[in-house]
Amino acid sequence: MKEKNWYTWSLFIIGSSSTLYMFFHILNVNQWIELLIILLFLIFLDIFPIKLPSGDFYNAGTICFLYILFEFDWTAGVLAFFLSTLTYNLTVFPFQQIFQSIYWFRFFVTVGMYSTCGFVTELMIGATERLPFILRIFLAICTFEFTNQLLYSGILRTALGVPIFHNFKAKLQEYVIPILGAIVVLPKLLSPQNVQELAIEVLYASFFLAIIIFFSKKYIEQTFLRQDMSREIVRLLESRIASRITGHGTRVGAICEALLETFEYPKHRRSDLVQIAIMHDIGKSFLPSYVFEKRGALTLSEEKEYKSHCQKGADIIKAIYPKGPFADWVLHHHERWDGKGFPQGLKGESIPLESRILAICNQLDHLMMRHQNDATVYQLLQELAGTALDPHLVQKIDVDLIAEIRAAVGFKDYVAKQEESTALEIDRNVEEKQHIGESVLLRYTDRLINDTNLQLPEEKISELARFSKESAQKFHEFIELTDKTYEAYFSPYDKEVFIFVHDLTPMLEFKKKTMLQILQSYQDVIRTLSNNKIHLYVQEQELFDDLGDYIASMPINNVNDVPRSRAFVSQYLSNYHIVKSKMQVLLAVSEATTNLVKHATEGEISVFFKNNLFQVLITDKGSGIPLHELPKTILVSGYSSKRSLGKGFSLMSTFSERVAVYTSSEGTKILLEFACQPNVKNNDSEQENNHNVFNTLTS
Repeated sequence: MKEKNWYTWSLFIIGSSSTLYMFFHILNVNQWIELLIILLFLIFLDIFPIKLPSGDFYNAGTICFLYILFEFDWTAGVLAFFLSTLTYNLTVFPFQQIFQSIYWFRFFVTVGMYSTCGFVTELMIGATERLPFILRIFLAICTFEFTNQLLYSGILRTALGVPIFHNFKAKLQEYVIPILGAIVVLPKLLSPQNVQELAIEVLYASFFLAIIIFFSKKYIEQTFLRQDMSREIVRLLESRIASRITGHGTRVGAICEALLETFEYPKHRRSDLVQIAIMHDIGKSFLPSYVFEKRGALTLSEEKEYKSHCQKGADIIKAIYPKGPFADWVLHHHERWDGKGFPQGLKGESIPLESRILAICNQLDHLMMRHQNDATVYQLLQELAGTALDPHLVQKIDVDLIAEIRAAVGFKDYVAKQEESTALEIDRNVEEKQHIGESVLLRYTDRLINDTNLQLPEEKISELARFSKESAQKFHEFIELTDKTYEAYFSPYDKEVFIFVHDLTPMLEFKKKTMLQILQSYQDVIRTLSNNKIHLYVQEQELFDDLGDYIASMPINNVNDVPRSRAFVSQYLSNYHIVKSKMQVLLAVSEATTNLVKHATEGEISVFFKNNLFQVLITDKGSGIPLHELPKTILVSGYSSKRSLGKGFSLMSTFSERVAVYTSSEGTKILLEFACQPNVKNNDSEQENNHNVFNTLTS
């Protein structure tokens, strides 16, 4: 990157000379009050920019520049350019360190660029005096923006080697909004005859732009919220797969965001590609963890299983984003430029551009995690160009850019965390070996011969061994005691029976602990996806602990009980001042009971009251809901499957204050909570009587 070259030095000289000229001649400007009003308006626009569809920020300051060029002269325009550039730096750097932090070379290059645009635009304004006023404004704004883009392209050409007219058409299309804004706002600002009218028009324009700024800010917040949610989901899934890959999706997304400007990727699609970069390896969550934890080369079957994560990830992305090419980007992110990649062996430019970008981001993450020297990373990346990676894209990356990415992403912190998690993983592997349990080989003749120190249920083993000897049958049996579980294999031979006994207790306890951790991971995913509105219970007792005073219940056996369940709940609603409308409550209840009838054989609906919350509990005795269905049910609009909560789940969560779910192989429990107005209680005596019934029911 040659930042200081003949072209940028020329702009620097123009900027510094224009600033000096302005300071010596600005006192000749008349109508200072009008100028100050417009300069304050300019500073407001610089501090609060507008979000463009491309993803860039536009501060609408061009409107003020043009006003000054129409009403005053180029000298006042240079003052506006200087203040605008200074305001931008004030928003970037702390005020106390502003003069130490500003890169003055770039500062005056920017002033020089805008001063040149202003000079050319003033010539256009003078040459079009006889044309209609609207046409003059249109030509002025087009001249200013076109000159600005041409000068900026010159900087990219001399500093980075980017062709002058590269992607020029797409960049010009972005000026539709600035041009329309100037045509709408500028005539109103130029029409006033005195200071008071100008101040009113500026306030009106500020109000109009404030609305646009507000909605652009909301747009940004929604974009960031979607990306933050994706990062959290992917992080949770990565940590569940293997601790050493945790954070990979987040880093690839950050690398992608840093490279897209260098790659000159269309701005209006950048947020989508960054989003997919974060989620590009989501298919790995469907693979067994041993594929990622294994030390050494994978077997052929394991390699095939690993390669399937591209297709699995594409299927997930297709379910989340059914429209658009996003699934193809994920499907082909392991293709190689030389055609030796997977899953389809695409070659060269037949690989989607986005997949080629993801491949570079992926490789950069792996290289920067392994190597702390940026020159080494650069050299290794160059070696992959033309074989694994697109050489045209790789040649746009230099050592300085790699250093900037490392600083922005914070690889040092990730490396430290990886080393720490690797140590924990080793400890966990040692710990897991302690959960295998002991095994012993016994003999039975006329009695059981136990030469070990293991405490075994000898009476039960002897009984089974005697049966094996008398029937001459081989079999195995589980022996379950209060605090122990054994698996015993009986094999009769001649007049003896050989018995292999394995203690399953440690393994079952470890499995229970692992399942609990998996449930907690899903609990985190559900909480993140729903912004804490939907809760997944890990243990059934947690649900019972959250219930208030029992009111009543009724059984649900078939579809005819769905309207009866609505009538059942409706008769108690009149006793409580529920914030939601009665129709919303009944609709949520109806969806829950319909789900019960569809996916289970029998169940029950009960109502409770606790701390100004009206609670409706729907329970069934079905086979439970697979945990992997829950995130998809919440994330994918309208998603439904034979064993999921169905499309009505979104209605339940919308119309209730909170939805809580407990599911297991023995059935599912859904708790809907509806807020009541404070200090509203049901008849105390009735609740006391019903509470006794509930205690009997749960026990």
